[in-house]
Amino acid sequence: MGGEPAWPRRSHWPVVESLDLAARPCCPTPQHRRAYRGRADQACGSEPQAQDSAARRPARIVPTRGRRPYSRCGAPGRRRAPRRRDPALTRRVRRRCGVAVLLYDSPVSGNCYKVRLLLAHLGLHYERRSVDVVDRSNRPELLGGLNPALRVPALVLDDGRPLAESGAILWYLGESTRFVPEDAYERAQVLQWMFFEQYDHEPAIAVARFWLAYSGRPEAFADRLEERTAAGHRALGAMERHLDGRAYLVGDSLTLADIALYAYTHVAHEGGFDLGEYPAVRRWLERVAAEPGHVSIDA
Repeated sequence: MGGEPAWPRRSHWPVVESLDLAARPCCPTPQHRRAYRGRADQACGSEPQAQDSAARRPARIVPTRGRRPYSRCGAPGRRRAPRRRDPALTRRVRRRCGVAVLLYDSPVSGNCYKVRLLLAHLGLHYERRSVDVVDRSNRPELLGGLNPALRVPALVLDDGRPLAESGAILWYLGESTRFVPEDAYERAQVLQWMFFEQYDHEPAIAVARFWLAYSGRPEAFADRLEERTAAGHRALGAMERHLDGRAYLVGDSLTLADIALYAYTHVAHEGGFDLGEYPAVRRWLERVAAEPGHVSIDA
């Protein structure tokens, strides 16, 4: 009915009466998968059996709708689930081959530095356009169509779509890479520290740093600086307690959590914070800076 072809019943499926696997191997032995070498040799016939009955077996060709039957070695009749392909990962692979993205960036911004640091670790090509962190008069023209909040960083992807907010950019670029753990609980921990950075760490340390080092008028913020300084020390204290006895914030390797928190922590002294009070944090900073692919904030 409806123009669809009538599929044969199971009893009418064609059967290959004698498929001699020993006489003609169907695929080479995968040399890089030692765990499967024995089974591959047996299935592909690279070691013929002594008895003919063991080397000959019936095989059935199974018709399927809209998809050709396949197996590990290419012979019909044994199906496997197709590998899932991540479109975002495919785009990242294209970037690694030379497709550039465009980053609207401020050289002194820790939020922008997070993105540049991850791009450096991933070896991705990008074009960089600097935006003044103090004079914001031209931001509607520069960023109006990219970020409604008119903040940097803002990323223009290779297909022209914009993406804003440093945490979102980090997650987009870092997903399906070694910087995001495979374990669901550890992924949630990475997000936990990224949220901590935006809600507790950055509003204190980054703001104090801007007031003192880049605003050009630190005296205008003197009445609010003490409050920010106290909040910054609370954030650094939380990191110190967590990093005591740990190499990284999550797991035993560098993740997006480390990249996110490194950005403003390593320049906290510009906001009046003495990191000498936090030895575990200092050791962690040195460890992150020693990672292959690391770039400095002024690179």
